[in-house]
Amino acid sequence: MFEELAARMETIAQNTNVKVFTVSNWQEYFYPYALAHEGYADEKVRKACYELIVDSNKNDPETDNADVVERANQVNADYIIPKDYIGDQSRTHDSMVEFQKQYESECRAKPYYVLQPPFDYIYTEHEDFYSSINRFALGGLQGLDDEMQVKEIKRFREVAHDGITVHGFGVGTSVEIIRACREHDTFLDSLDIGTPEQSVINNAIVDAKMSQFEFEIPRGTRSTNVRAAFAKAILQLLNYLLSPLPSEEYMNEFYGYDSVEAAVTDQGSLSHFDAGLSNDTTA
Repeated sequence: MFEELAARMETIAQNTNVKVFTVSNWQEYFYPYALAHEGYADEKVRKACYELIVDSNKNDPETDNADVVERANQVNADYIIPKDYIGDQSRTHDSMVEFQKQYESECRAKPYYVLQPPFDYIYTEHEDFYSSINRFALGGLQGLDDEMQVKEIKRFREVAHDGITVHGFGVGTSVEIIRACREHDTFLDSLDIGTPEQSVINNAIVDAKMSQFEFEIPRGTRSTNVRAAFAKAILQLLNYLLSPLPSEEYMNEFYGYDSVEAAVTDQGSLSHFDAGLSNDTTA
């Protein structure tokens, strides 16, 4: 048992490009980095990882900063994500200001301040506030295609101050994201992924390109233990892909292109789209 755990942890440790957090509702497997929403974070999740991020529950509009801080303190979380509002820059920014003024001092976990895209716009608009912050979480990425995710993250890095830590919410594990993480050590410092647990719940599994295909898993007593084993393997696969361990020949064959820039087509600035830039704070 210890040999298997040591081998798994050695592979994870080889991934020095980006720290991968699993979005976890399960306690049936150990993985060092976990993110749990405020409604699911408990002592069992805490014991199943080394580092825990407690996030606000996006599916519960009634959740506020006070709720997230209370839960983070209860489970002794390492990091906390203040309440954010997907696609609404103004409301998310107001929540970050509220958190800093009213709650940060009573929270033992270290906060990641959330931005909604376009990130470069909101950062420069309120640079006097964000210039003193050193941990950022980039939200609202799930609604963007793979190439645009890469472009928006890079645009933020270009305007943000030095010495920051950047977490990517919902970026997925596309070819473009994996390539960018491997080629640019300042692209993302960490990301979270729900695919390992959600895919096996939906009777699917992923391949080396993180593409899902049908994979039937029986249901019944303690079947979650079986699913957990596959979720753990998917996390192992992703960390392996992000490490220097795969052969260059294999990575060139499957991840192509001479550089990430060659893979990213010019699709214009996100500011051309409706990204919550108005003063209307209606969710």
